[in-house]
Amino acid sequence: SSNKKKTYFGTSQTNGDVIPAILIGQLGKNKAVDSDFSGSDLMSLIFRYIYRADKLLPSVVSYVEHDGSEKITKFYKKHGFSYFPREQEEQQKNLYCHVIQTKDIVESFEKDINN
Repeated sequence: SSNKKKTYFGTSQTNGDVIPAILIGQLGKNKAVDSDFSGSDLMSLIFRYIYRADKLLPSVVSYVEHDGSEKITKFYKKHGFSYFPREQEEQQKNLYCHVIQTKDIVESFEKDINN
């Protein structure tokens, strides 16, 4: 619906079914490696790369796919992502999707740079 498009993508005007997006992919931590590098550190690094990529290839949203565990869902929500209901075909693959407007990442990164 137009309201859902506006909520998730910042506009209800889209070109058909195609929305320019950056797939972050699936993140994970190797528990066998002892490191002080946190998930939040990794997300900050990813946001920095999205900021750079958006200057070359603008996108509307960035998104992640995951198995839907509560811990992972909380992690993405903590970093500004919102749950995005998938098409029924995608739901059958048991992949959950969380999106964040790329402009929110860019604005946040620029704010950090200026402080």
